[in-house]
Amino acid sequence: MDARTRLRSAALLALLLALAGCKTRAVETIAGPNADVSVALVNPTTCSACDPFAGVSTLRVDIVDPGTADVLYTDSFPWPGGVPALPDLTGFGVVRVEMYGLAGNRVVSAGRTAPFAVKPEKPVTLPMLFLPANQAVPLTGDLYAERSRHVSFTRPDGRVALLGGVDPRGTSRFNSVELFDPATFTFSLDTTLAAAPVFPAVTTDVDGDLLLVGGESAGGSRETTTFVYSVEGEGAQGVATPQQELPEPRSRGCVARVDQKGVVMGGASGDVLFEVMRFGADTWEFTRAQTAGLDDAAVQGCIGLEDGRIFVLGDEGGQTGFFYFNTDETLGFDAIASGHGDQFVSGATLALLGNGHVWEVGGATSNGAARAQTWDFRPEEASFSVSTELMTPRIRPDVAPWIVPDTEAVGCGWTESGLAQGTGTVEIVGLDGSAGVVVQLDRERPGCGMSVLPDGSLLVTGGFDVNDSGQLGAVVIVPAI
Repeated sequence: MDARTRLRSAALLALLLALAGCKTRAVETIAGPNADVSVALVNPTTCSACDPFAGVSTLRVDIVDPGTADVLYTDSFPWPGGVPALPDLTGFGVVRVEMYGLAGNRVVSAGRTAPFAVKPEKPVTLPMLFLPANQAVPLTGDLYAERSRHVSFTRPDGRVALLGGVDPRGTSRFNSVELFDPATFTFSLDTTLAAAPVFPAVTTDVDGDLLLVGGESAGGSRETTTFVYSVEGEGAQGVATPQQELPEPRSRGCVARVDQKGVVMGGASGDVLFEVMRFGADTWEFTRAQTAGLDDAAVQGCIGLEDGRIFVLGDEGGQTGFFYFNTDETLGFDAIASGHGDQFVSGATLALLGNGHVWEVGGATSNGAARAQTWDFRPEEASFSVSTELMTPRIRPDVAPWIVPDTEAVGCGWTESGLAQGTGTVEIVGLDGSAGVVVQLDRERPGCGMSVLPDGSLLVTGGFDVNDSGQLGAVVIVPAI
């Protein structure tokens, strides 16, 4: 590597450490034999007692295939005294670097890079958030606005957009979007919104952007607002583009899309009809509809399937089934046995898994208590089976795929139907029977948002404090299971 390249890499490393507010580290970088790839360890937190090297006897470095989570290479270094290093990564393709601090055989600290492609002609320095494992650690950077009940959306470029929400007292809503950048661990204002409803129905747009439909004002009145939050390029400012308004106001419902059409239904609406949506020349358009045998008021969730159908979860038998679009674009509905009998399932979250199944997570019983049970729905068989039980009962949890196959991150949500008490935990759930982990947050955070960052760490933002109106900020978690 020539002098100019070494200078450029050193400057980049200095910038990463400065922007991340990095503390002095026992190890600051991990490098390969040719310095083509360097990893900078960063600790952008306010926790002076969170030393990831405390109690460590061994540092283990793994090179991992991000698609399968298979370990392609591993090496261990005694600590203190050993110097962790990377192998020659030429020919490895796309990989992720992981490092673990071990006390005996127990993992006490962990860090990962985002996946990257090894290109010897382009030396790269990557940040690694190296922290005590399975702890919620407060970030140094402040939120632009202390918000709760906001939408947390991981953009295609890896940044997290926090849209709307209300202040900690729940009396006024924000019309701003802010960004968390995992490369610098900082928050910044992204854009403003003409209207930012609370509890909108949310799905991805045809281009992978975010579609938000309906919702509530801070005072609880239903909204007709719909808009798409889009990103034109990597690192670009987001744009919120209004779409056609709903024919009738709706909140706490669901929206499901297959290709350029879908449905909006459930939740609190003005009447028993639902909306069919289609993408027109340059905007989403909505029309009122009704299907024999389906009561819109009974719908508790919906999600688009890979086969072009829309799965609808109802609160009783006969209200669960499949929407499908006929060749003439009219809607049909096939009811199925719900699998729950007459059990009320309000507040469950539906997530589409990599195997095409639908995971039904948490929710509330008929008396308003949070559920810990989850269900696996197989669309091809139209059947439910009991799945992994949550370690914390949750209503309206955030659910996102974690970086290991068959593993989901579940966070935030509420513990009772009045939405006053937060869960105070996030968890990693293994759907293949493997062990998971539950992480205690710094406090209960009703209305918080959770996102999985490109390196597999979890970002938990905002919420409101049930004991006081203090500022909650954001915490970050590096899971190790």
